Amino acid sequence: MDNWKIWDNDKNYGDFLKERSLGNLPEMESSKSISSIINNYLKENDTILDFGCASGHYVKSFENRLTKKFNYIGLDATKYYIDCAKSVFKDKYQFKVDDLFNSNQESSSADIVICNNLFHHLPSIEIPLKELIRISKKYIIIRTLIGNQTFRIKQAEEPEIINEEGELVNFHYYNIYSANYIKSLIKKQNLKSYELIDDNNYNSEVFKPEKNWAGKPLKDLTSIIDGKQINGYIIQPWKFIILEK
Repeated sequence: MDNWKIWDNDKNYGDFLKERSLGNLPEMESSKSISSIINNYLKENDTILDFGCASGHYVKSFENRLTKKFNYIGLDATKYYIDCAKSVFKDKYQFKVDDLFNSNQESSSADIVICNNLFHHLPSIEIPLKELIRISKKYIIIRTLIGNQTFRIKQAEEPEIINEEGELVNFHYYNIYSANYIKSLIKKQNLKSYELIDDNNYNSEVFKPEKNWAGKPLKDLTSIIDGKQINGYIIQPWKFIILEK
């Protein structure tokens, strides 16, 4: 069942991300953070493939922050988001509709493959991880929620509708995986090296309620408590997975 894929029905969020792509709203803290990591591995004219690119708002940060020239390919399963990206960037970059569970992208087709803020919204991650590794020539950089335990979470969309089996009809996943589980998946792959690092590279001032650029309800905003990012009841242990083939 694909009832976890709520983004096809969330054009308002696509429009909001498009404003970031246009430069009308501030960059995401995560796009600043991943830019600093990419700079450690990027070579002149490398190709960066961004799986889960949405409206292309990450490449806007790359234009501002990467220190070398690069080529860019953006892939996303939500057609409306890809349409938004194409309307902003025209023919400057490639944007395609693609599914991380069964990608049409050729093997070893990008020097650096990134996947920012997507894994925790997927029903499972073993196949997506394999796909990212397959597509990459050298490096894979993933930002997701990694803690010391695994939690499988369904976040309901309003109104909360339950079917006859007692299951949520519209929701997205908000999963946290343990570091041990992530490492067990990585070790099944033929990789040169891997690293899990905390993403503490953010400006806490951005997460104050008055900075609510998306116009979201307060319950859906990220806030900072004791130096930790919190969304609703969920502590967000953001980490980067850095893989080298």
